[in-house]
Amino acid sequence: MKTNIVFLFSGQGSQFYHMGHEFYQTNPVFRKYMDDFDKEASKVLGESILSVVYNVDSPRGKGFKRTLFSHPAIFMVEYSLARMLIETGIEPQCVLGTSLGEFAAATVAGIVTPEEALHLVIKQARCFEENCMPGGMLTVLADPALYHDKPGIFESSELVSVNYNEHFVISGEPEVLLKVERYLKEKDMGYYKLPVSFAFHSKGINEAQKSYTDFLRGKDFKKPCIPYASSVYGDFIDEIPEDYFWQIARKPILFKEAVGKLEESGPRVYLDLGPGGTLAGFIKRMVGSESKSLAYSFLSPFIGNDKTFERVVRILINGI
Repeated sequence: MKTNIVFLFSGQGSQFYHMGHEFYQTNPVFRKYMDDFDKEASKVLGESILSVVYNVDSPRGKGFKRTLFSHPAIFMVEYSLARMLIETGIEPQCVLGTSLGEFAAATVAGIVTPEEALHLVIKQARCFEENCMPGGMLTVLADPALYHDKPGIFESSELVSVNYNEHFVISGEPEVLLKVERYLKEKDMGYYKLPVSFAFHSKGINEAQKSYTDFLRGKDFKKPCIPYASSVYGDFIDEIPEDYFWQIARKPILFKEAVGKLEESGPRVYLDLGPGGTLAGFIKRMVGSESKSLAYSFLSPFIGNDKTFERVVRILINGI
């Protein structure tokens, strides 16, 4: 297949109960990887991730916040879906992750093994839970200039991501975000709270830095075997710094800049492997109607996913 395919992986806030469950029930590749990950995670956590995510009593599509479960769950689903595609014959020519999604991207690119990545993810979650005060993240559906134009409203929050002209994300302490929410409600501006427990990409997680970077010290990260676009740098990288998997949680997300770099070399087919399918939506707004690039997603909390997978695979296998 000659199509220039990019695998996309999203981060915290994209998770929901029963994500990927249709694939778990019907696809043996997806189920195998999910089960293998769950066995390994259970050794470390003493509890099954699948028993949390696929709990029959939990409402389908509802987000869940506990980082110790959501961190590994997102990685497990994303990497299992990637293997599902690869073993179907659809391989990426490039990978791009945002925030936590960089763990799955790095695994597909051969930087770390699946088992190593799972342990890195779980350790990071534990560092947050053991060291950080509660916090949150808020997506604002307005011009990002608003953040700078209203310093009195957004003070003490941090701008962590600008995805397109009417979409930005801030992090901060709960009372800080509550002040912003009140203002947005008063002005009838759209927003939504991400289902997260900490103020990722802000000073609110600084207390976890030492314990996690100590854990990372001496780790041997391999060079990527396929082009690796970084949302930390907004560009391609071929060397992985020792503290890189800390920086993916702390630095601002430069997803838009990374996509800009990808687009410089011509049209792409972006496959969003994140739970919520949000990155595919971002891509469509970023590249504009004149671009020949395409974007597809496979998972959503609102619709069935197996038919979407079959349709996209059929399109890619037959050529675009």
